[in-house]
Amino acid sequence: MKNHFTNFNLLCCLLLMLFSFPSCEEPPYELGPSDYRMLDTLVQKEKVLLKEDLDSLCDLRYEQLVAHAKDSIMKVRQQEIKNKLGK
Repeated sequence: MKNHFTNFNLLCCLLLMLFSFPSCEEPPYELGPSDYRMLDTLVQKEKVLLKEDLDSLCDLRYEQLVAHAKDSIMKVRQQEIKNKLGK
């Protein structure tokens, strides 16, 4: 009976230690209004820079996409002409 009681005490102590560890962590940092303003400013600046880069990439790629689309349309039309002429 004494052994059973000791095991129960040991189990209780282990559970108490296990559940007390998470409470030792620091609470997460909460952002204040000034932090949100700073983050908003940084995001807005980065958006402007990214927009310029992405727009230039789109402009470069536009010519390639138009050329590819034109070639595809021409290929389809030539095949239709061949089919109508019976070749």
